[in-house]
Amino acid sequence: MGIITIEKVKNWSQKQDIARLIDALNSNDTEIRKAVCLSLANTKSAEALLALRYIVKNDNDEFVKIAATKSIEFMIDNAYEVITISEAKHEVIEKQRVFQVV
Repeated sequence: MGIITIEKVKNWSQKQDIARLIDALNSNDTEIRKAVCLSLANTKSAEALLALRYIVKNDNDEFVKIAATKSIEFMIDNAYEVITISEAKHEVIEKQRVFQVV
């Protein structure tokens, strides 16, 4: 992958290149890992959410863990709410939060 820079992270984030962003979480540079965590928050990807959860549980840097936690919170706060309504009774029968509209 070569040397990972903040510029590369920004570029991957703009392109929504989730695979490269997740791979960059293996960087030895804590600043890169923090930037990746914050970039993943904007992807609304279930894969990104799983990667961030892994970082929260396993990263050895507390500031990276904080960035991952804040990113997860952002993703949850900005998830779409999908409501299923009964056509016969016009009542809400199910609510769920999703990260991407399918």
